[in-house]
Amino acid sequence: MTAAERIRKRVAAGLYGMAGADTAITISIGAAGYPEHGETAEALIASADGALYEAKRSGRNCVVLAGSSSITEGQIREKMR
Repeated sequence: MTAAERIRKRVAAGLYGMAGADTAITISIGAAGYPEHGETAEALIASADGALYEAKRSGRNCVVLAGSSSITEGQIREKMR
């Protein structure tokens, strides 16, 4: 399991107090790795940003690695190792 997926699960498992009520929160994460997704900071950020938008298009609450399809509910592709 990747660090990004562990973070996503930890956030989704909690309840957070907002405006006097407990609220469930989910996050979407776009990730990119050096050098396969970019060799400059700008290229890496652009790759991660594109992956984040793909995560949101895929229904949210998921992790997407740049250049791959959405990965949800723990079905992480171990490309980040």
